[in-house]
Amino acid sequence: MKFDSLKQWYKQFIKPYVKDTTSSMTSFKYSREITIALSITIAGLAGWWVYRWWNEQREATAQKSFGECLYAYQEALQGKDESWSNAATLLGIGYEQHKSSVLAPYFLMFYADALLKDGQKEEALEKYDRAIKDLPKNSPLHFLYKTKLALIHLDDSWTKEAGLQELKDLAEDQGNSNRDMALYYLGLYYWTQDKLDDAKMIWQQLVETFKHEKIGASPWAAQAKSKLETIA
Repeated sequence: MKFDSLKQWYKQFIKPYVKDTTSSMTSFKYSREITIALSITIAGLAGWWVYRWWNEQREATAQKSFGECLYAYQEALQGKDESWSNAATLLGIGYEQHKSSVLAPYFLMFYADALLKDGQKEEALEKYDRAIKDLPKNSPLHFLYKTKLALIHLDDSWTKEAGLQELKDLAEDQGNSNRDMALYYLGLYYWTQDKLDDAKMIWQQLVETFKHEKIGASPWAAQAKSKLETIA
């Protein structure tokens, strides 16, 4: 199909142009050099067209596979027929088959989620790390998953200190699009440790920083405000 489409494209657009152009250049002194240069240009354009076609097909296939994997993930999340083990297997296969796709980091993210819910924590953490590194910095999930990974580390006695530092860094990062979430959970950590003064300071900072949000009020600021009312 690919080569038939390319052949048809060449016959319709390129071949007539080459014929007319080369015949009109026979009287020029450097016609051979010009023809070679033109041929190289056309070959480059054809190569670009083939690559673009192949890339579009690759991404379309990856999108279909990702949709099927998300269906299995959603079924497992709702406690239906799909198990987390099966969802993790499908997502792992999907990732391996579509490593070169722009969706690869998202396969990994949900793969890590499924592994974690299936009790395979060490492997899940490794997948989270890799996915976060591969995610574009402008992805809306980049900081969200960095926060999630920090909370997972914070919940483990072996990685607690590292998780707390990660959460502090995220809470202080002005470029973090989920900074309000990080601030809320940092305050919540102090609150659960009975460090009420620290919790109060963090939550007050959260409420104050996000009180003038123009595009939707921060739900994390709202929760922090509610928590502050319980602190004497």
